[in-house]
Amino acid sequence: MKIKIDFVTNSSSSSYVLMLEKNEVDDFKDFICELHNHEDASNEGACWRLITEDLNELREYTNDGPFDWASRPSGLNFYLLDEQTYNNAKEIINQKKVVAIISVDWNATDHLNDEYGTKIVQEYL
Repeated sequence: MKIKIDFVTNSSSSSYVLMLEKNEVDDFKDFICELHNHEDASNEGACWRLITEDLNELREYTNDGPFDWASRPSGLNFYLLDEQTYNNAKEIINQKKVVAIISVDWNATDHLNDEYGTKIVQEYL
């Protein structure tokens, strides 16, 4: 008998952490909306999960929102981000930049790389 010890996902997208300048945010949001509607992104599209320059907002997102009080005494529970991704996002904010956490359909990642590839800090599943 074989036992699977990791998880299986049906997702056809990848997630990314990007470092943006404050003046790039509006254009980036427009780009993500256009990419979401692009024919290459037909499976899961493209969307941003979080775009912020606020460390408290990053903590809330990582902990799954303001009502996640049970994990507060023991620190972050990394519900929506793993520790490495959280630390990368935190470092971006500490550099006085804007962190963007997004998901993009695998078929549309070339478009993301063409426009914002130099801004990608991390790719994760």
